[in-house]
Amino acid sequence: MSAAAPGIERLLAAEKNAADMVKAARNRKLKRLKEARDEAEKEVANFKTELDREAANAANQTSSGASAALAEIEKDTAIQIDELNKLAAKNSDEVITTLLKLVTKVDIKTHANFEKK
Repeated sequence: MSAAAPGIERLLAAEKNAADMVKAARNRKLKRLKEARDEAEKEVANFKTELDREAANAANQTSSGASAALAEIEKDTAIQIDELNKLAAKNSDEVITTLLKLVTKVDIKTHANFEKK
């Protein structure tokens, strides 16, 4: 049995060596997975930051374009209001005179449907 003992010891040592190799391989695999996960999280954070920056730029461009259009509309509206005020001031005397004539002129006529009985 003493001849078998070194073979068994050699077999146990080989088994232990194999277990150590498997353990080391698992540890390397876990380390690679953790690095890959960390790298993916960094890429996602960078991508999100870039998308947020692009969205902010798009919003700024849209709002600046809208504010320019709004300013143009307000300018045109102010011009139109001024023109209407000038026309009203120009024609107000004539309108008042015409209204007074129509209100004070009394034309007595009988209605077309009126019948004397």
